Order: sequence, then C-alpha cells, then structure tokens
Amino acid sequence: MAHGPQETDRQVNTEAWRLMLTGTHPTMRSGRAFWGRVPAAHRCKMCNAPYDGIGGVVSKVRGRGPSNWHPRICHACETFSKGHPGGVELTISVAFVDVRNSTQMSEGMNPSEYARVMNRFYATATHGMTDSDAIIDKLV
Repeated sequence: MAHGPQETDRQVNTEAWRLMLTGTHPTMRSGRAFWGRVPAAHRCKMCNAPYDGIGGVVSKVRGRGPSNWHPRICHACETFSKGHPGGVELTISVAFVDVRNSTQMSEGMNPSEYARVMNRFYATATHGMTDSDAIIDKLV
C-alpha cells in the first residue's frame, strides 16, 4: 500500500527523532564527538555544543548558542526540533504546582508587588527545573 506525503513525512520525522534521542544520528554523533573535545562547563544537551569559553564563542557564531526555548538546548537543535514536527513516544513526568495561599497573599498586596513575588517564584522554579533537564511548556 502506497503512503501519502504526510505519512512519509511523519515516518521520516519519527526516524529522525529516534536517531537523535538514541544518539545514533550520524551527523549528531560526529558533532557530539567534535564538540566534546572542546572544554566547557555548560553545553547543549543534544549536540554537546559548548556555551562558555572560547568554544562557546565559536559555537555561538555557528548558531549554537543557548536557545530561548530551553537553556540546555542550542539554537541549532531548537531549529531541528521545529523543522521535524512529531517525535516519538516517551515516558514523561508532569508537575502541576500550586502556590499555597496565593489568593489570600494577593489580597494583601498591590498588583505590582504580587507580580514581583510570583515572578521571583517562577524564576526560582524554572531554574531548578531546567537544571534537572526539564522542558517547561508554560507557567500560568
């Protein structure tokens, strides 16, 4: 049975993601080996591009600086993910966090003070989660 263009694209994307996430994508494998020889404390989780030191300068010029989407993924890997919609099935964890007594807290503050307190919480929570390789979809 012949597959339509959308089915073929889905299969290609699924295979690309499988290769990327298992570390067997040929380009990704050689890139990880190359960038792994460059000293750096912080790197892209997918391609190993360095974010600091002289390697960070070189990788940034080559479009591999930290992404705005996730600080542990570089721009090039973000572009890959956007260019290959779909993916593979993975087991994930989801966290729903409620700030205890936030309604009562907001009643005793002006809106700008409450926003400052909540933004401080969001920044702290975001930092802690991304340090553990979390990808944050949204904060509400």
